[in-house]
Amino acid sequence: MDRVGVSCRPKAYASRLGMPRNHSIMSSSPQVSIGLPVRNGERFLVEALDCLVNQSYGDFELLISDNDSTDQTEAICREYASKDSRIRYHRQTKNVGAIGNFNYVFHHTKGKYFKWASSDDLCHPEFVSRCVDILETTPDVIWCHAKSDMVDSNGESWLDRLPRDDEEVELDEFGNRRWKGHPRVDLNHDRPSRRYAGVLLGTRWSVDSYGLFRRDALNKTRMLVDIYGSEKVLIGELSLIGKMHWIDELLFSQRIHAGASSYIDSANAQAEFISARNRKPFVSTRWSIFRAHYGAIAHAELPTMERLACHAVLARYLLQIGKWKRVVTTTLSGQSVGGGGKRIIENAAG
Repeated sequence: MDRVGVSCRPKAYASRLGMPRNHSIMSSSPQVSIGLPVRNGERFLVEALDCLVNQSYGDFELLISDNDSTDQTEAICREYASKDSRIRYHRQTKNVGAIGNFNYVFHHTKGKYFKWASSDDLCHPEFVSRCVDILETTPDVIWCHAKSDMVDSNGESWLDRLPRDDEEVELDEFGNRRWKGHPRVDLNHDRPSRRYAGVLLGTRWSVDSYGLFRRDALNKTRMLVDIYGSEKVLIGELSLIGKMHWIDELLFSQRIHAGASSYIDSANAQAEFISARNRKPFVSTRWSIFRAHYGAIAHAELPTMERLACHAVLARYLLQIGKWKRVVTTTLSGQSVGGGGKRIIENAAG
């Protein structure tokens, strides 16, 4: 694993003369749609947008949905949109919650392939191109992502700063550190239940939700449901539909910082972030998570034996005693599921 995260140079779009180095005029029917939902993302937004407009693959549309930001997000986005016809900017008239905003950018784009982008993450200039190549040449693969890093505010990896026995870290066959859990187990297995087990029983880090998807596959899902952690529910649902491909090259970095959604560990704050409303009671929240996973199985078109096998996977998920002990402990302290980013930052600090 490279010790410095993905670079998307050249930086500082506003300081460059003229247009970005790639195609800046969108075709009438772009092959790829990128949706960037954002709320108060001014701190890292310029660098994130630079990563996107400077992709080597230029046939895309970029829809930015501003969730009623109160900082300089609108000004930054409008400047980019004025200089690049591939970019559309939409401002929500009120806070619709993160889930509503994420689903909005999908439903208001039209490309054959779709990617969510974050206002603080970093994509290598070849990310989209490499993913498109896979999807164009491998018809049974429905989404594609690449080796990823977790980086700090300066774009430097957190990996070597965590304790050797940290739950997010493992060693490869050469004794080098790597992030645990990716690529997912059985991600391209022929049996849906095996792919589903690789998601549901695997890592909590759903970085592959920022991969490139076939639109027709996403259209077969219920999209992101209105709960914190719904990206893993969606990835599980997609695994029931088709196979995933993992590019074994560092092309993506997720930024872990105090302002990121992964830092939120308060149940109330998570509910406000997701849906702009107060939290549900403990039992209702936990029931919603289980019901969402159960609903993914019920919604999928599966042979009877595969459906039964998926229910067995869900039963194994429920029987993870250690996980539920953590759930009870964190809830009693006023916390909730998630908050993994905060834990990484605190553990790295010792």
